[in-house]
Amino acid sequence: FETYFDLSRSDDSHPQEVSEMGWKLFNSLIDLSSEGKPNHSDDRRRLSKSIEIMDSDIGTKLTVADIAKAVNLSEYHFIKKFKQIFGLTPYSYFMQMKLEKAFNELIKGEKVSDIAVKYNYSDQAHLSRLIKKHYGYTPVKVKSISHK
Repeated sequence: FETYFDLSRSDDSHPQEVSEMGWKLFNSLIDLSSEGKPNHSDDRRRLSKSIEIMDSDIGTKLTVADIAKAVNLSEYHFIKKFKQIFGLTPYSYFMQMKLEKAFNELIKGEKVSDIAVKYNYSDQAHLSRLIKKHYGYTPVKVKSISHK
């Protein structure tokens, strides 16, 4: 935990490094939360299809009901199982995944306006606010750091 927070608060940390460390922390927390609990490997395999769907349709307006139907679960059971296994609701997971992909494109030098359209954000100001909130950098700062 300390490594991630130190890295995220450091002025000379590269945004990609902070992002990668955040995902490592997230995955570690999921692993820790499942210790001593019943084995959910069958559910995890089943729900991994839902993550594949989210990933392949990242730029579209995807509904929880559509994903639940694709994995043959009711919406209620899908949300419950997903949160139980992954620690987040499907919606939160999808939004985090979408923001991560948008952030990575920003690091590669893509324009904020193009990224906002590609990932179906309402406008570039909305995307900029989310990036600032979640990563602590404005898009302009991310571009300046990533091009050094």
